[in-house]
Amino acid sequence: MEKTGYSFQVFQPTNQTRMPILLWILIAYLLLFVAITVALIIWYQYLFVFLLLQLLITGLLYFFYKKNQHGFHFIPGRFDGEIIFFEKGIQIKDQWLPIEHIQNLEIDNGDFLYKYMYSNLFHPKISIGVGNNIRIKTKSGKQLQCYFQQQYDNEMMRMEKLIHYYQQKNILTHKNLIQITQHPFS
Repeated sequence: MEKTGYSFQVFQPTNQTRMPILLWILIAYLLLFVAITVALIIWYQYLFVFLLLQLLITGLLYFFYKKNQHGFHFIPGRFDGEIIFFEKGIQIKDQWLPIEHIQNLEIDNGDFLYKYMYSNLFHPKISIGVGNNIRIKTKSGKQLQCYFQQQYDNEMMRMEKLIHYYQQKNILTHKNLIQITQHPFS
């Protein structure tokens, strides 16, 4: 077994969620629509100008949407240390977990940088690769979870021997082993 570790950047998501800029523009558009409608009640002769303004703004919103529909999906948060997998244990940031103290290990590695995401109308479509997580349950009952980034689609496969070693030590289930090694893109 190799003596070096395999490292990934740990991502710490924050609870704050930002409203997409397209939604802010839509709210401003609706407020402008209400204001102009009220003004049109007073000044009926500007109806043609209002309709042209409506078409212009609708066209700009459509252009903005089409231009940014393949943008990055930035999850609010920050990178905070790294997770390193070794034969003798796992180091998360500054915390060392010896392999003997780990009861269960579960890894979800389905996300990677530039992964195309199927999402709804208001969200961008390319991932930054931080949706991967690792859940560790120690023999003392403590549970740890952290998110990490994969730079490319099969990055965990470079530590395939180590993943098989974890499965032989009965801390990684066979089902999770198959998910990591056979279906890294799910």
